[in-house]
Amino acid sequence: VGIYTSMALHTALSFILLTLALLASDTKYGFTRIAISDTSGGLLSRWLLPTLPVMIFSIGWLRLNGELAGYYEFEFGLALMVLLSITVCVIAVAWIALVLHRTDRTRKAAENEIRSLNAGLEKRVTERTQELAQLSDELSAANKSLELLSQQDAMTGLANRRHFDSYLDGQLNVTRRYNRALGLVLFDVDFFKAYNDHYGHPAGDECLKQVAQAIRSCCRRPSDLVARYGGEEFAMILPDTGLRGSIQIAEAARAAVMGLNIMHEHSAVSSIVTISGGVATALADAQYEGDLIAAADKMLYDAKDLGRNRVSSA
Repeated sequence: VGIYTSMALHTALSFILLTLALLASDTKYGFTRIAISDTSGGLLSRWLLPTLPVMIFSIGWLRLNGELAGYYEFEFGLALMVLLSITVCVIAVAWIALVLHRTDRTRKAAENEIRSLNAGLEKRVTERTQELAQLSDELSAANKSLELLSQQDAMTGLANRRHFDSYLDGQLNVTRRYNRALGLVLFDVDFFKAYNDHYGHPAGDECLKQVAQAIRSCCRRPSDLVARYGGEEFAMILPDTGLRGSIQIAEAARAAVMGLNIMHEHSAVSSIVTISGGVATALADAQYEGDLIAAADKMLYDAKDLGRNRVSSA
């Protein structure tokens, strides 16, 4: 060193180490980023860079000292150095290749396992999604059925009293807002207690079912509602229907029930089952729900007082 430079040995070594440290400090760019990574290039650099320079330097040092000691001539020493350098490089490359091969196999096995797990997970997610969708459909159907059951009379299949009250209130609001007519008809099966007492309750239930279907058959529009008002009483809500139209539908329902020809030996007005009806209508400035029902109920009792099997209106 003294022959070629005036710099002290330890100073030169310090500058070399400082330069290498500066290169190694930059981990975002350059070779250091590759050397510290978990890639194959990083693994290769970490194995070969510390090993090959030391091995080749050691081989050169041994070759030089053997030549100075007189063990062999220059030509033999050079050939020996080249042969050993090639051998070391081949061994190092083979060793690194083996390590990289094992690493790649492990990585591929892990990737295949991850793919398999992902495929299984996707399959389970798809199956679970389908199950949830099916459960959601079943729950929606159950909710609709429950909602329908909550609005339906179990025996006759008509709307129940709860649905009747809610629907009538809504139709009265429409009547007031849009200045439309609303018809309400209340029916009562004539002398039904006598029918029940004579023919029995099962026959009475069957009679109410047939009467309910006969009354329902007279309502043609989707907005018309037939409900079981209570016991042997039934009700019709007829939106956009005036008094004349309501009377016509009520008379048609009375005729339809008579057309059933259900025997009633203990009726005071006929030998078959009949019904009486009371009709009332509401206008935009008319009654509330209770007033309309009271008016129809009064007409129903007027019809009974007149001898039953008739329709009375107001």
